[in-house]
Amino acid sequence: MFSILDRTKSIPGRLKLRDWMSKPYNDKDLINERLNAVGILMKPANRPFVIEVEKYLRHIQNIPKVLLRIKKVESTFNDWAKVLVSLENGTQILQLIVQFINDEDNDFSDKLYLQNLIADINILEIQEFSHNLGLMFDFKQPQANLADNNRFIIKEGFDSQYDKLRFTFDSLDQYLVTAAHKVLDVTPLLNTIRVEYIQQLGYLVLVRKEDMNFVQHDESFRFVFSEDNAGYYKHPIVEDLDNTVGDIKSILSDYQKMLILQVEERLLDLETQMHKFSEMLATLDAHISMAVISTEMKFTRPEIVEDNLIIIKNGRHPLQELTVETFVPNDTYINGEKSIALITGPNSSGKSVYLKQVGIIIYLAHIGCYVPSEKAIVGLTDRIMTRISSVETAASPQSSFSLDLCQVNLTAIHIITYRRIYNTGFVFNNNRSAKY
Repeated sequence: MFSILDRTKSIPGRLKLRDWMSKPYNDKDLINERLNAVGILMKPANRPFVIEVEKYLRHIQNIPKVLLRIKKVESTFNDWAKVLVSLENGTQILQLIVQFINDEDNDFSDKLYLQNLIADINILEIQEFSHNLGLMFDFKQPQANLADNNRFIIKEGFDSQYDKLRFTFDSLDQYLVTAAHKVLDVTPLLNTIRVEYIQQLGYLVLVRKEDMNFVQHDESFRFVFSEDNAGYYKHPIVEDLDNTVGDIKSILSDYQKMLILQVEERLLDLETQMHKFSEMLATLDAHISMAVISTEMKFTRPEIVEDNLIIIKNGRHPLQELTVETFVPNDTYINGEKSIALITGPNSSGKSVYLKQVGIIIYLAHIGCYVPSEKAIVGLTDRIMTRISSVETAASPQSSFSLDLCQVNLTAIHIITYRRIYNTGFVFNNNRSAKY
């Protein structure tokens, strides 16, 4: 059934729908609340609103999962991109909802549903954080780990001090070339040198091995170490770079980490809001999914009652009818006085399909979804107990009939234990010749 009902556009919406389907309600008010939401989104007048919302829902990511990664200090650049994309598209959905609420032509009940949906959302905080995040990160860059010191991902103009450091870093090659020319100007005997930066040692002048005797007695050159075919020296000109430029790459990386830490702290301050925001989007997505499939497959709203009653007119099996050219709907009537229905017929006559369709209609009603029937009145049900077919095995000393009797006995115990299971508690026993 999940594959049938799942028309969600986002991962959170899909997870929310799966959660709903795994936890049916047994509360009339909660069921009707969800049915009301689905009914509102099914209205033809609200279809343009639903279509616009779906455009943005498809870009919503799993924000709680990203928040968890950030709290564990495992976030990547791509995680922040997911947060921004979700916030940008989520705020667009919020704007659509606000516009819908402010439209005087829309029904009051429809507007009330959406008002309740966003009641706990601080729209201004979400929009402000989304705006600042968009100004901060340069998301045009490839995916990177935020701990990678070789990636500088803050946009120009976000922080003036960062911009100054970034300009110095980007101009580093020019600084090195200029320093090399200055050293050559004061040392005419040298034809070729290089200036390099080595961590912990700073900026050094690299002199080829064949030229090292030219600077051996020059007091301005202080030997540091030699490697392969070159010697490394300190010189007042490069010492000036140590003082003015320094380890610009590490300085810039540390400053970027500080900025990212600040935005992480701000996001974690908004953690509760982010969870509510994601919950709202997931709920809306799941409601729309139910509304879309209910419209496409011509489902109708069930009436939920507390009486011992099941009335289904022209009920259908939503899966079976997709596999056949013609599906014959069936009625069901069970109440306190008529609590047992005996289904008989030849093999392949549709007995199992009928039994399953009744169970599915009751199940769908309890998750707050419209049902495949012309009309349905469903009494609240504690559980649906079913046995469609028996699995025969040589490992069991019991016959198929004996297994069925044991199942009936177990069901009887549960009927006594659970106060209202007899409302719609079904025992679907399969035998080769008949079903009970």
